[in-house]
Amino acid sequence: VMGIVYEHTIRLNKAVRGKPSKKAAPIAIRAIRAQVEKLAKVEDVRLDPSVNVFVWSRGIRHVPRRIRLEVRLEGDDEHKFAYVINKDVENFKHLTTEKKGSEDGSE
Repeated sequence: VMGIVYEHTIRLNKAVRGKPSKKAAPIAIRAIRAQVEKLAKVEDVRLDPSVNVFVWSRGIRHVPRRIRLEVRLEGDDEHKFAYVINKDVENFKHLTTEKKGSEDGSE
């Protein structure tokens, strides 16, 4: 499992739209966890403080529209987890989900 790294963009405005604005940041954090669980197929998602700082940077109500994440799969086969780090990017245009590292290392 070790060695797999995803770079992934999440649209936070999609997650918080229509929800109470006073809960926007916590909702965005939960949306990040949910998306990473789906992407990495793990239940244990650990967020780096940089992710939290970025989401909360404009207060509880005004979350950034998008966030670019680096998702690292760590641990062994019995207990694997995803460690999520914020990546600062100038522009979100033409960014896709990228997968780095090999899956062959685990066998």
